[in-house]
Amino acid sequence: GAQPPIELLRQFMDYTGWYGRDNVFRNMVDVQMVAAMGPAGGGRNQVTGRYLRHFNLVSIVDVADNVLAGIFDSILKWYLKDTGFVREAQDMSGKIIEATLQVYKNAMQSLLPTPTKSHYVFNLRDFARVVQGVMLTTASSVPAGKPGKDLMCQLWVHEILRVFYDRLVDEKDNNWMLQLLKQLLPQVFDVEFDTLMQFVNKEHVEGEPPKELEIGDLRKLFFGNYMDPDLGGEDQPPRKYERILDIDALIGVMEDYLTDYNGMSKRPMNLAMFLFAVEHVSRISRILNQPGGHLLLVGVGGSGRQSLTRLGASINMMQVIQVEISKSYTVVEWREDLKRILRQSGGEGKPTVFLFSDTQIKDEGFVEDINNILNAGEVPNMFPNDEKAGVIETVRPIATKMGLQLESQLELWSFFTQRCKEILHIALCFSPIGAAFRDRLRQYPSLVNCCTID
Repeated sequence: GAQPPIELLRQFMDYTGWYGRDNVFRNMVDVQMVAAMGPAGGGRNQVTGRYLRHFNLVSIVDVADNVLAGIFDSILKWYLKDTGFVREAQDMSGKIIEATLQVYKNAMQSLLPTPTKSHYVFNLRDFARVVQGVMLTTASSVPAGKPGKDLMCQLWVHEILRVFYDRLVDEKDNNWMLQLLKQLLPQVFDVEFDTLMQFVNKEHVEGEPPKELEIGDLRKLFFGNYMDPDLGGEDQPPRKYERILDIDALIGVMEDYLTDYNGMSKRPMNLAMFLFAVEHVSRISRILNQPGGHLLLVGVGGSGRQSLTRLGASINMMQVIQVEISKSYTVVEWREDLKRILRQSGGEGKPTVFLFSDTQIKDEGFVEDINNILNAGEVPNMFPNDEKAGVIETVRPIATKMGLQLESQLELWSFFTQRCKEILHIALCFSPIGAAFRDRLRQYPSLVNCCTID
């Protein structure tokens, strides 16, 4: 099909300029074009040869397995050593990376996208999210000896489930993931899956052979930083990301968080805390606990996605912002709301969760703007020059206080967008019913690439 933007660029490269509205040709000098594109397919069209003939094409192949493992192993090894983990935990680094690589490669080969599973798209960001999740834990949470080694294995299983398993939609795929974990744990970590994870089976008696676990048993595998609500404040030490064994105590803590939220909120929530709700709050809290963690919550309306997100944000002491859509709401108001959200997070440094539902999409341009924020931390050309200058002056003293020598406006703007990427969390609540969900994932790949799916 026709691609008008490409034809416009081709005209420039053929004739080194364009005609203006006054029919006067404007010649552009000393302009070099550098472009990047993915291979055709998956929503990307083939680019016409009349345009590509102007370029020297450079194809970039996939990163080799040993290079990939080397990159992530050095990051994880540095973290475990620098933060003072016990020797047993430090020695697990290479095995964690090797096992994650196996899960990643198997998922790429076996969990392929289909019309009903259009979100089955995996890339290196998913690999990085597993490593990021492992790095949420602290040295004080991991004991020495075999218990510490087992805890690191259990943490790895938890992070694999959160990144890969949480997006699976049917029993066949769930069981595929379970069998892969049962295969990899003895192969890489030299420990049997059922023995390692038997603590989730409350009926197990010490000394008896372990029961064969099913995927439903893993619903009781929890790691989180929310069991001590008194920590994490301004003058308090940070919370620990640790394994949670007592599910009843966990439900009680979540009920306390809900009571605190309802006591402070103008719109209290009437939620019942049971295992299903606690699971999703735990997943949401984990993602919000990571810099630049974004959520794509897939489910039908009324399933509690927005309420649980509000509770998860409250647990992490973050403010939730949701735009008010009215009949007269246009792209102009939408852009003003986005500017306010970006100023609050990137400028003022307030941890913010932007909650957005597919029922609020009055214009597909809304989704395009969110796609840009997920990918780059900004919407290109959204701030006029005078407002941009105001934002730059807001972040200048912050950069100076952090010891950064940023002089140019470009450097300060990059600092602002980087803060937006780290401090602003976007929670998207989309329904999988209908073709709109599938079409949006294809047109705006950052919805999958930059979000953790639940």
